[in-house]
Amino acid sequence: MWYSVWLQVPDMALQLVHVTDQGAMRSSNQDSFCARISNFGNQTAAMLAVCDGVGGLQSGELASTGAVRCFENWFEQQLPELMRAGLTENSVFLSWHKMLEQLHKKLCSYAEKTGFQLGTTVSAVLMMQEQMYLVQIGDSRIYLDDEIDLVQLTKDQTLAVQEIEAGRLSPEEARTDRRSSILLQCLGCGRMEPVFQSTERPQRGAVLLSSDGFCHNLTEAHLHQVLTEPENREQLQQKMQDAVAFCRDSGETDNITALALRWDSRENLRSDSKEWIEVWARLSGEAAPEEYDQKLGESA
Repeated sequence: MWYSVWLQVPDMALQLVHVTDQGAMRSSNQDSFCARISNFGNQTAAMLAVCDGVGGLQSGELASTGAVRCFENWFEQQLPELMRAGLTENSVFLSWHKMLEQLHKKLCSYAEKTGFQLGTTVSAVLMMQEQMYLVQIGDSRIYLDDEIDLVQLTKDQTLAVQEIEAGRLSPEEARTDRRSSILLQCLGCGRMEPVFQSTERPQRGAVLLSSDGFCHNLTEAHLHQVLTEPENREQLQQKMQDAVAFCRDSGETDNITALALRWDSRENLRSDSKEWIEVWARLSGEAAPEEYDQKLGESA
């Protein structure tokens, strides 16, 4: 796992933290993640993504690495152009769909040539001053907490959820049912159709992105406490690390990854800089960067 962290975030306005853990039984960490926060003129944009390499396939770490790189490149290269043209929900979702479709075809082509299947989940959010734009493939989750309630914005794309909706399985039974780990789709293998949605961003609150290993054993009440009780970034980081320890103590064997971003006021997210683009934070965690460069990079 390769990490890169650069933060210059005003702590009173934004608190960004991350946790990732290989897990008790896994030989490697196939999760990848990224976060970017920048000012574009007088607007602040924050993007977070968590991608969980599918453990049932041979090279999930390659797929998750490729996915976070796509989002990083999109934020730095395509988002500024969308901002100049006037950002809309349609422009964000169209550009994301094109980006993900291109990577999906690339990963499927690699699998066909090598005989190694690979895939990853994708959960990503772009937060602007008033709106949040989301995309999901698989079962990595996005939660939103407005300091009153915590809501899961995404729906797990698993066989268990499909069975629950059909009335053949209860939510309680699903917690221990093996169908909870069977994905209906992933990026890089088989059919793939991203799910997009947008929602209003609350005045104060937090967003949490996580791989399924982080949320198997944590209730929404527990997650709400993690996100709302800390008074500063250091306490939030400790709460997230304690949550990882709780997951491991509860028997979680999967990789565990989560990103959390809190804000205290939408109006505080402004800068006096005269630069059109002012970078506040870059955070990256790639599961297999060198292997990806060798096998799936532009020159490969």
